[in-house]
Amino acid sequence: MTMRDKLHGVEHLYLPDLTVPIDVPAASVGFIVATSADADADVYPINEIVLMASDALVSKAGTGVLGKALREIYKQQPAIMVVVRVDVDADENTQVANLIGGIDNETNSFTGMQLALAAESETGAIPRLFIAPEFSHIEAVGKALENIARKLRGIPIIEGLRDGLSASIQDKNKYDEAIFFDNGIKYFDADLAANVERGGSATVLGHIVRNDYERGYWT
Repeated sequence: MTMRDKLHGVEHLYLPDLTVPIDVPAASVGFIVATSADADADVYPINEIVLMASDALVSKAGTGVLGKALREIYKQQPAIMVVVRVDVDADENTQVANLIGGIDNETNSFTGMQLALAAESETGAIPRLFIAPEFSHIEAVGKALENIARKLRGIPIIEGLRDGLSASIQDKNKYDEAIFFDNGIKYFDADLAANVERGGSATVLGHIVRNDYERGYWT
């Protein structure tokens, strides 16, 4: 173990070069990989890391999964988030491939959730809480997210299918090191002007960050 790996006490990140400087436990840094077809491409380019520490850029995330998830996180607590937006595709297999990602042979760079592995070198922040909202219930996505989180000594928050207790237990048992959240959340979606139910991983991540900030990550 190198000296850099040894940690005594609580490690904090202080990022002053942001709109609002933020000081949070390093264990509370989040990672999200998501889709949003109408996001501002200049702010959220496809398959590039974006570091967020306030809700200042949330309005640029569009009305898709990414925008909705970020709003859910930041309405609870300012958070440091490593954000990756991927292309939307109607074909589920292609969409899963976009989310999981890999290495682009032309640019020799990571894509999809694999970009989490480059977060420290690009931003100085190491993600510890990982979500792929509305898609982590797909086993291939959930397992890939768990694998990425394990490599970075983090925790994935996996969504269930919300199809009953027995099925939920079976789905939970597919994962070894994850927070498994089978319940969705219901709220009024102003964009759709209707009550909707969505996966709860973004809500759980926001709650964890808020708890870490208010009470300490050890609670």
